[in-house]
Amino acid sequence: MLVLHGLVTDHELVHDFARVRELEGHRLADGHVDGVRFVCEVVEHVDVDRAVGVGGIVSTNVRTTLALGQARGVILLAGARRELAVHEYSPAEVKSAIVGSGRATKEQVQFMVQRAFRLRTPPQPADAADGVAVALCHCTVGVTAARIAAVLP
Repeated sequence: MLVLHGLVTDHELVHDFARVRELEGHRLADGHVDGVRFVCEVVEHVDVDRAVGVGGIVSTNVRTTLALGQARGVILLAGARRELAVHEYSPAEVKSAIVGSGRATKEQVQFMVQRAFRLRTPPQPADAADGVAVALCHCTVGVTAARIAAVLP
């Protein structure tokens, strides 16, 4: 499973397909087109069958919120173009599935990911732990929901 959320929330990647293009004098939309191409190439390269992400991300920094929203749109478009199943979870759902509390801190998520994979140190940056947490959430919550749906009429 490829966690596109983890790739896109990497600030360098957001810069690559949005802000860097804008600074070079290109339209912001050109950066988004490049982002869709990039995500489609990654999806083809690793034979992805679904995308998992976090919806409803809000930050105290308005620019960050806008950039993440645009990146989310790029992923949804790329997923739709490749006919991927796209699953989204709220930040509280992910935290609840991984830590047991929807109000968990980033440090708590990092710690639980570290424990789940028996890592010596917490994943760095924190966004890396977030991406893995989303995948783990889908593996537990998403799979369980699919099994229940298959049994119900």
